[in-house]
This record gives sequence, C-alpha cells and structure tokens, in this order.
Amino acid sequence: ACRLSIYRSMHSTEPYKDFLNQGHAKPIDYVISLFDRYDVVVLCERMHPEASQWDFIYDLVSDQRFIDRVGRVFTEYGQVGKQDYLNGFMATDSLDTAGIDERVIHIIRYFPVWPAWTNTNFYTYLKRLYKLNQTLPPDKRIRHHFTDSPTGWSELGTAEEYQAYRRTLGD
Repeated sequence: ACRLSIYRSMHSTEPYKDFLNQGHAKPIDYVISLFDRYDVVVLCERMHPEASQWDFIYDLVSDQRFIDRVGRVFTEYGQVGKQDYLNGFMATDSLDTAGIDERVIHIIRYFPVWPAWTNTNFYTYLKRLYKLNQTLPPDKRIRHHFTDSPTGWSELGTAEEYQAYRRTLGD
C-alpha cells in the first residue's frame, strides 16, 4: 500500500501539468485579467517557507498593469501593529542597503507567530518591493497591507506565556 501511495502522489500533479500545457495565458497575464472581473483577487499560498511564490507575487506587483490598475497587496504575513512602520518605510526615499535591511529585519522580528523566522522569502520580497517603489512616483507606489494578528512580544517573557499566546491563535 505504501508504494501505491507514493506512486499516486508522484502523479497527482499530472492533470494540472496537462492543463498548463494546453497553451493557456501566462500566469501573470491570467491574474491581471481577473481584475477585469473582480475587485479582489486572492492568491492561495503554498507552504510559508516556499520562495518561488514570493517571486511570482513580486513579478505580479511589478507588472505595469498591476501598478496602474491595482496597486495594493494584502497578505497574512506581517502583523497589523506594524502597518504604520511599513508605510513609513515604503515612503522613505533613498535608503541605502543597510537602512533597507534594518527596516525589513525590524518587521520580520515582529512576526506574530514565530519568534525566529529563518526563511528569507518575505524578507527578500519586502526589499524588492521597496526598491521597486523607489522607481515609481509616490502616487503609483505599491501599498502592502499586513493582516496577521498583533503580537506583544515584550509581554511574552517565558515559554509558558508564549505557549498561552499560541493557544489564543488556535494553533
């Protein structure tokens, strides 16, 4: 039974691969076209550490059609309590590499669930988004919105307090 499960899972993507090979629109073109019909388009996330999804999101938000017609991104990543900090960061012109790193690291340190996040996918995305926004006039800059719960890390001084906080999230 174990080999059968492995065999089935190895081929579980076959229908999707076949569909994609039928000559449909490019993924960016497809998602952009959804905004012709919908005010809100939701992209489903893979596993949090997976990086190529953030490459895709960056490619999407840096597309001129997205810049001109949409201009806003909402993600689960990032706690709402850091929204003003992010807005200020994205509005600050001409930061050097160290200044960009300092601000992005500050945001990552306040992730709501993980006190230590070792993946660089979202970190890299935010750095790229800042650099993209520096090439755009202020009224065309991409606005990124955090939606995850706020975390009072300063109030969580022990492992027990952290576990109690995690239980409030339903994890």
